[in-house]
Amino acid sequence: MFPIIVDVILDLLLPATDAGVFVQFAVVGLILAAALWRFWSNPEVRLLVIGSGLVILGLMGFRALH
Repeated sequence: MFPIIVDVILDLLLPATDAGVFVQFAVVGLILAAALWRFWSNPEVRLLVIGSGLVILGLMGFRALH
């Protein structure tokens, strides 16, 4: 039972197909957009959300190269 759960989590974090990567990218984009909408009035938190989102998207792009 436990190895099945680990396999599902790994498939979500490291998808093997291009469609999985696209879905993962879309979900991260939606979460980033929701966070920006929620914290738009606070400049410090807005900058933190933008910076964190760029780091996450950069790591996704780096992973796509390898």
